[in-house]
Amino acid sequence: ISAMSKVIVPSQHALNSINNACDNYNVKKINTPITVIPEWFYVELNESTNGNTHFLNKVKTDNNLLIISQLNKLDPALDRKNIINTLDGCIQTLSESRENNFGIVLKLFCENNSLMDFYKTKKIISSYINIVKSKYKSIPKIYVVHGNLTSNELSLLYKSEKIKCIVSGTRGEGFGLTLLEAAACGLPIIATNWSAYDEFLDYYLGIDLELVNVPEELNLRNSPVDEYSNIWVSEAKWAEFDRKSLSKALLKVINNEYSRDKIAIQQKTILNKYSKNAIMSIYKKQLGR
Repeated sequence: ISAMSKVIVPSQHALNSINNACDNYNVKKINTPITVIPEWFYVELNESTNGNTHFLNKVKTDNNLLIISQLNKLDPALDRKNIINTLDGCIQTLSESRENNFGIVLKLFCENNSLMDFYKTKKIISSYINIVKSKYKSIPKIYVVHGNLTSNELSLLYKSEKIKCIVSGTRGEGFGLTLLEAAACGLPIIATNWSAYDEFLDYYLGIDLELVNVPEELNLRNSPVDEYSNIWVSEAKWAEFDRKSLSKALLKVINNEYSRDKIAIQQKTILNKYSKNAIMSIYKKQLGR
């Protein structure tokens, strides 16, 4: 950082993490100016949608929860996105609520969006479903969407009448672009009550959490050379969501006990403040161009 003339980060949360790390490891004061400039959503998300939602043709349930992310780690305890635990919590709530017309749509990938990655993702989810069949009285319909979507197709996914809510049990985000996109489309959001997206979301159904130590297996000293090897350090923490709180938030969606007015107001704010033009104007001002 000290070798740079300016550093740009996407959130105050990210900036706080840098400052906290410096304090924790007694790093000398950083004199380089660090500026927070958020990300923007795809322009297409603010345009009228038209096209074929062929990728949702096999979704037969009228109401569905959306989980969209990357499976970072196959071991649920090591996955920063916390996909398996989030999915398990959704299945449990839907099973106990006896809501027969609610399913779960998973837009997932493991490493990339190749055909081999599709088979890998499908195998992981199928194996997991076989395990939980004996755990709960009933299992909701679960659909897997895989592959690259165009910006227009992504907009169709968020705005589909079949999708009632997006759910994220993430343990931590530097920004949370997926949630920005969902908010820009007026989609109700359930998310761990922690991280950068709290800076741009005025209204979402937050899940209670506990900050816990990142597993030692992901520590810089213990991790093999992979995407985590230069991220986690000793004493780093991430959020572990509370299952009962997740269930409570899910039931609010299932029973339509959330504020559509607040979601509409939030959508308008997001469309105005986080469009490409709005964010580019901040860049131009900061870079003097």
